[in-house]
Amino acid sequence: MVTGIASPLGIVMSLTLLLTASPLSGQSEDPETRTVTVTSFFMPGNVRRDFFEYVEKYNLPVDKENPHVLGYQYLTHHFGSSEPNTWIITEYADVGEIHKAEEWAEERFEKLFPDSAQRAAINDEFTEKFGEYYGRHTDNVLSGQVRRMK
Repeated sequence: MVTGIASPLGIVMSLTLLLTASPLSGQSEDPETRTVTVTSFFMPGNVRRDFFEYVEKYNLPVDKENPHVLGYQYLTHHFGSSEPNTWIITEYADVGEIHKAEEWAEERFEKLFPDSAQRAAINDEFTEKFGEYYGRHTDNVLSGQVRRMK
């Protein structure tokens, strides 16, 4: 089974490996701070429809139930100068919730698709259809104070 950033769930939570080996994992945050991850990548318009069908079929059933995720958005570019045209933005209470969300998502994915061969096929489908584009994605972890948010 493909795991990590190449897995379907890795789309939303691909920063786990980065954070476990990063100084970020040891940073303390102001309790009035939220953390967001931003994953961005270029994907041609003719592929995006298939990508979002895949997301709706395999990712959203897990994303919507994840208790460690405060919110998420899958966004596409419509206007302006920007190289990436697809963004996945996920909000967490703090940096520590990112790893918890990844673990929870992997467990939930295994419950939804208990057959390991089926999970492998789902991962292979993602890699085959979208790996060329998602393989060049970028990840960022950002934080902001709640008092500056609406």
